[in-house]
Amino acid sequence: DAILTPAPGKITFALGKRLLSGGLVASDEEVRDAMRAAFRYLKIVAEPGGAAALAAAIKGLPDEMRGKRIGVLVTGGNVDAEQFAAVLTR
Repeated sequence: DAILTPAPGKITFALGKRLLSGGLVASDEEVRDAMRAAFRYLKIVAEPGGAAALAAAIKGLPDEMRGKRIGVLVTGGNVDAEQFAAVLTR
């Protein structure tokens, strides 16, 4: 039933570890909620990995990010149509 990747790839994780100072997390259900919100309000078909940043932002930003400008990159359409339809109808 899961359509989400459980962990980042080896190359992605190595680059992130070297270049990033931290990260946010979102549950599978929060990602599905973000996919629905992106479609409903932004008219974007977002793949699960592409909706993860949006899910984390919707969930709530840490105090050190509040009041600052942030960017959220939502990517994709790289999602199976049947799986996407299932996410939308839940």
